[in-house]
Amino acid sequence: MEYGDFDLTITAPANHIVVASGELQNPQDVYTPEQLKRWAEAEKSEKTVVIRSANEVTEASSRPAGKKELTWRFKIKNARDASWASSAAFIIDAAKMDLPSGKKSIAISAYPVESDGNDAWGRSTEYVKKSIEYNSKKWFEFPYPAATAVAGIVGGMEYPGIVFCGYKAKKGSLWGVNDDEFGHT
Repeated sequence: MEYGDFDLTITAPANHIVVASGELQNPQDVYTPEQLKRWAEAEKSEKTVVIRSANEVTEASSRPAGKKELTWRFKIKNARDASWASSAAFIIDAAKMDLPSGKKSIAISAYPVESDGNDAWGRSTEYVKKSIEYNSKKWFEFPYPAATAVAGIVGGMEYPGIVFCGYKAKKGSLWGVNDDEFGHT
């Protein structure tokens, strides 16, 4: 597709977490105050910060109270396409990425409880961060404000700022698919 700017608005059930290409424009509307604090910490952290943990996935308090639906808004500039994912089962974690120019960008992972663990998706954000930092120094700086890896049923597929990798991937295969899919950028 031709390059352009995307402004995505996605309305989903309030118990869902939505991730998408680009930068979330309204975090105060879709995350709890505690989760907003965790996001602020992740934006400054070299290490992965859990935004919504496995234990919180089934807790109603891990989502903003009092609404049946929430509207999520993302923006991405100069992209050839955009994609998104939504689930009530997402664990979310993140860490800042250090890009050569100093431009702000964050590594994010969204995955279900079945994919959690230190030998699996619990390390995905670390893998995304290291892959993009390396490739940005070696080849071409990552152009987007967020790099999101989503655990799903496909083995691997990339879109601007977001990739989908198999939820059963672990260790070296999870590293490899994250590195490969973000490498397409």
